[in-house]
Amino acid sequence: MFIDGYKIAKKLEAELESQLRLSSSKKVCFIILGGNAATEQFVKVKSRVAERIGLVVEVKRYAGVSSTEDARVLKQ
Repeated sequence: MFIDGYKIAKKLEAELESQLRLSSSKKVCFIILGGNAATEQFVKVKSRVAERIGLVVEVKRYAGVSSTEDARVLKQ
């Protein structure tokens, strides 16, 4: 049995895009804590997909923050 992940992803992407067309503009925000190259790459890929389906993308980077506790302090 062969599963074509690319085909499945494209189908899901098309479904999301059609659903988003029916609603007001939507936005996704990625928050990156610290400076991890793998995280940056992940967010880059997900951002491209989000933009393709019509989402506004915002990325917030906090290089000096490495934990959730540190991030909570920023919020206050």
